[in-house]
Amino acid sequence: MVLAESGLFTSIGGLPMHPLLVHFAVVILPLSALGLIAIVIKPSWARTFGWVVLAGLLVGAGASFIAKESGEALATYVGLPQEHADYGNVLPLVSVLLFLVAAVWFYLVRKSNERSALTTVLAVASVILALVATGLTIIVGHTGAQAAWAGRIPDGSASASTPTAAPGGASGSGAATGAITMADVAQHNSASDCWTVVDGNAYNVTDWISQHPGGPSVIKAMCGIDGSAAFDGQHAGQGRPAKELATFLLGAVAVDGAAAGASPTANASANGAGITMADVAQHNSASDCWTAVDGNAYNVTDWISQHPGGPGVIEAMCGVDGSGAFNGQHSGQQRPANELSQFLIGPIQG
Repeated sequence: MVLAESGLFTSIGGLPMHPLLVHFAVVILPLSALGLIAIVIKPSWARTFGWVVLAGLLVGAGASFIAKESGEALATYVGLPQEHADYGNVLPLVSVLLFLVAAVWFYLVRKSNERSALTTVLAVASVILALVATGLTIIVGHTGAQAAWAGRIPDGSASASTPTAAPGGASGSGAATGAITMADVAQHNSASDCWTVVDGNAYNVTDWISQHPGGPSVIKAMCGIDGSAAFDGQHAGQGRPAKELATFLLGAVAVDGAAAGASPTANASANGAGITMADVAQHNSASDCWTAVDGNAYNVTDWISQHPGGPGVIEAMCGVDGSGAFNGQHSGQQRPANELSQFLIGPIQG
């Protein structure tokens, strides 16, 4: 994976920063929180170990912030595991609050040997926050590991290894009969019923949406369309993603099976046969916008209103070859390429 849009929290030595540094937060923060509970229960230990505990809490809070920021930077390239991100956003706030409360408590304990009402309140608050921070760290770590590894290690269950049945009751391995068309795929275009096409084969990836390590949105964007560009752009040449995809095989897509009345994207065959620049030129308005990028045709009508750079940039590409405009702005950037792949019709002939 090439981290093209490098930033402060993106990479170290060409490797993603998040998996390299996240363990500082996962290890140091809960250990320091447990150490705080120990010195609160036995205040006489505070004078000996208090500074070490506070240093650990400070480092843990900083590490949780770096883990959050580097995780958001990594999500630019692999997608966003939403549950993990939600918990990860809360952890830095809790860890900072824990450090501040513990620091005040420690200052008051060192200043006076007598326990006051304030030190008691702060002691209780410190213990509660320490428990919350420890539990939250465990949850963040668990959801992150689940997003990265769930479904990758066989668990012996039949559902993990059994291909999804193809239409008509045929198994995935026996469905290469040409009975599946792009029109069939286009009808399964939601998160609850998601088919996609990759390199001429149809897959039912509904169950994979919640398991995808890069987050559900990456798979949702492929529902009902040819997702070859998105999949190959992210995983070309990688054996493991190909094996995972194969477990959801329905069968080969019929080249000549387009159905009347289907969407422009669905009406293109799995191989995009018959699409020419003359066809693209006929779709040259904001309400019906096709463009060509690097030899492929895309129906970007729905993207005009969503484009972060404003609609005018996309409208200028309607009906023409937009390769120069796209590559001039986004060359080497994975996220724009993934977004564009959602609108793929097929390769241009001639």
